[in-house]
Amino acid sequence: MAIGDEKGALSDFNRAVKLDPRCASAYDNRSNLRFARGDFDGAIADHTRAIELNPRLAESYNNRANARYAKGDYDAALADYNQALALNPRYAEVYANRGMLHLRLGWRAEADADFARCVALKPDMRSSLEQRVNQLQAQLQIQTRSILR
Repeated sequence: MAIGDEKGALSDFNRAVKLDPRCASAYDNRSNLRFARGDFDGAIADHTRAIELNPRLAESYNNRANARYAKGDYDAALADYNQALALNPRYAEVYANRGMLHLRLGWRAEADADFARCVALKPDMRSSLEQRVNQLQAQLQIQTRSILR
């Protein structure tokens, strides 16, 4: 996957799952490739299996939330972000992701609190987080203008 061979990576991940169907990281790795390919249902299924095998995987909850967010299942995404933070309250990326969801939902105070916590935990994320926020705000403005036409 690191060298851009998605087909080979998927084959390797499938083989890893077949060789050890109780290995949570095999499902987690395959799910990340599925997400990158736009297969959100496949990513959700693999993250769900990884969580079943190891319910302490905060990263799997975060990544499953990202796939659910991409599908527009905001309630389930929020529940997964919250669970990831319950498992690891110092997981800065989850605060950024949950903040983006809060912003999309129009919950500005919650979004601001999440963004502040993210930057407090990982100051080097400030610039990329600002870019993500600006992109989402521009997207939301375009959607609002389309609705009002």
